[in-house]
Amino acid sequence: QLHIGGEIAVNEELYNAVHSAREDQFNLTPAMIRRLKNELSRITHYSDDIAAIAVVTGDGLLYEYEVTYDEETMTVNTDTDEELTVTYYIDMPGVIDVRFPDGRSYELALEPSIPAKNYKAYSTAELERLAGDYAERIRADRPKIISAEFDDYGAYVIQFSDGQGITVDPIDGTGVDQGGDGVILTELPEIKDLFSPGIWTFNTGDMTKYYCIENPGTIRVIDPADGAEHIMEYEWTGVKAVDITEDGKTERVLAAPASADELALVYSDNSAYMLRKISDDPADMDNFYSAEQLGEWAAKNYWYKTGVEAAVSETISDPEGNVTIVLDNGAEYTVNHFTGKGTDADGKETDLPQTGNNDTSTASAAAAAGVMMLLGAAAVYASAVLRRKEE
Repeated sequence: QLHIGGEIAVNEELYNAVHSAREDQFNLTPAMIRRLKNELSRITHYSDDIAAIAVVTGDGLLYEYEVTYDEETMTVNTDTDEELTVTYYIDMPGVIDVRFPDGRSYELALEPSIPAKNYKAYSTAELERLAGDYAERIRADRPKIISAEFDDYGAYVIQFSDGQGITVDPIDGTGVDQGGDGVILTELPEIKDLFSPGIWTFNTGDMTKYYCIENPGTIRVIDPADGAEHIMEYEWTGVKAVDITEDGKTERVLAAPASADELALVYSDNSAYMLRKISDDPADMDNFYSAEQLGEWAAKNYWYKTGVEAAVSETISDPEGNVTIVLDNGAEYTVNHFTGKGTDADGKETDLPQTGNNDTSTASAAAAAGVMMLLGAAAVYASAVLRRKEE
C-alpha cells in the first residue's frame, strides 16, 4: 500500500477525464457529480506540469519516473528509454488502483491530513535504525531485530531479541510499543531519576531492606533487624535501566513504575521485586528503631503488664514499615519501625519507646508492695526492740 501526501499534483485533462469516466460508468446525477468535484477540488492541487513518481524501498530511492496519462492508462518513463504502461482505476475519491501488465497491483491511498510539503516517508532501513535507537534509549542496550514486516494496515511491526516491540507508521514515524504506549521514533524520551527522595522498602518475600534516598545517585540501605547500614550507588542509563553498585559490584537492573509509589525491579537473573515508597521525607529515618531494639522493649513491656518473663523468638519486618515481634510464649506485638507505636499482645495501643523503657504501671506496684512489706517487717522488729527496752 502506497501513501500519498495531502496535496496531489495532477493535470487538468486527467482531472476532467476522471469525472467523465465516473459519470459514464456509474450514471451519477449532476448533484452527485458536483459533490464529487467539490471533494476532489478540496484535496487536489492542479499543475500543468507532468507528474512524477518516486519508488522508495528499504534501501532508499529505487526508481524515479516521469508519467503521462491517457484515459485509463498511464505511461511511465524511467529516462532510460524504457517505458511501462499500467492501468489505473479510481475506486473512490482518494483511492486509486494501479495494475501492471504482469498482474501486480497496488493501491494508492490519500492521506489528506498530511500536506505534501511536510510529507516524509521512512524507508524500512530508516525505521529499523530509529527503532533500534529508541529501544536502546529505553533499556541502555541495543537489542537485535528478530523480525520486521508490514501488517495489513500498512504499519511496520518490529520485534527485538529482548522482548521489546514497536509498531510504527512509516509516514511520520509514530506508533506504539509492546505495552500500547505511544512512541515517536524521531524524539528519544528523556532519562529521568525514578528514585525520588524519601524512604523506600525493598522486599524479596524472605527479607526486607529500607532505602533512604536524600541525594541523587546514593542510597542508604538499612537492615531493619539490627539497624546496620551501608551505601549503595546508582546511575540511570536508560529510561527503564539503572546501574546499581553494591559491595564493589555493578549490576544493570530494569525498572518501571508499577504505580505512583511503586517501582518494579527486574535483575539480570530475571528475579523481580517491588520497591515501595513509604515516606517522602528522608529525615524520617532519623527516628528509625531496629527490630532488635523494639523486641527488647516489647519483652519488658510484656513483663511489666503481666509479670511473665518472655524472650523474643522472632521479628518480621514488612514493606509498610511495621515489625511483628513474636515472644517465645506466642504473644505478639506489632509496631512501626519509625514511631515505635502499635498494638501489644492484647491488641491494645502501645508506645514502646515510652512504655518499653519506663513502664512502671505494674512494676511500681510490685516495688511498692515490697517496700511496704520491708517497712512492715522493720516496724515489727522496732516494736519488739522497744518492748524489750521497756521491760
